Amino acid sequence: MPRIPEHVIKSVFFLYRNRADAEACRNPGGTGFILATGLNHLTVSDGPAFYAVTNSHVACTGGFPVIRLDTLKGGTDIREFEPDEWQFIPYGPDVAMVPLELEYGLRHEIPYVHAASFVPKPKWRGIGPYEPCVGDDVFMLGLFVDHSGLTTNVPSARFGNISMLPSADAPIKQPTKFMGESYVVDMHSRTGFSGSPFFMFRTFGSDLTTNRYEIESLKVDRDRVRNGIHGDIDFSHAEVRLRTLFYFLGIHWGQFPEKWELKDKPLEEAESHLITDGKYVDGWSGMTCVVPTWDILKVLDLPKLKIHRENLMRSERKD
Repeated sequence: MPRIPEHVIKSVFFLYRNRADAEACRNPGGTGFILATGLNHLTVSDGPAFYAVTNSHVACTGGFPVIRLDTLKGGTDIREFEPDEWQFIPYGPDVAMVPLELEYGLRHEIPYVHAASFVPKPKWRGIGPYEPCVGDDVFMLGLFVDHSGLTTNVPSARFGNISMLPSADAPIKQPTKFMGESYVVDMHSRTGFSGSPFFMFRTFGSDLTTNRYEIESLKVDRDRVRNGIHGDIDFSHAEVRLRTLFYFLGIHWGQFPEKWELKDKPLEEAESHLITDGKYVDGWSGMTCVVPTWDILKVLDLPKLKIHRENLMRSERKD
């Protein structure tokens, strides 16, 4: 696993029911992250506007609307929101957002995920080197409820691979009752990771379909590179940087549900004779489900959030 950028880890925050719980780091209910974007959310230079992002089943219907941000001095900043302040699509993708006013370079570090890093919705499969593929490496950052930090947020990372790509032919019901496309990832999860940001990456040699590697840059020390006998260049004093891919994939909304059949044991092998053959219980598989980026953009383009960005742009022009 390559080293994860520090700003990506620090973009994560946790959610609570109220200020008292947030200040005491008591009973956290989920994960969120800071998203940055501009009026045109696919460009880096336009903006930025900042948003807190999580699942709507965490901040709205779940009753965990209060967030705890880290500050530059190592403390925390509690932001109290009501569930109805979070913007979401009723019965839509399990995503909720609320604008954040942050003091850049003063109180907050403002590490963030930028919308320009979103994986776009593919127009067709198998075309282009940047489209997610089955088997791609992924990781998420979120709340490990039993060990999450006291004075600052301490996210936990989990790792896996894409098992299934989003498909309109295979929708999955989300906690909002929305039947939508989802990535299915071979990764175990647990309570607290709802709302975690998901990232995909590829490194040198990770594409098994080709023996060619894409060079991102080549730096040569011309004073030290010499010509060989046959005119070949000696690159012993050259730096070659091979291209790696690192993109935001989506938001974790839950584990893929399963039904487990109960099987009765012979009486002499069982401690109690309470299980009946043919009964089922609901459980969770080892597959994590992820809201894709294009459904996140639907929430980002809700009228109130678009107006928020337009107002920021107007104020910047006046300044």
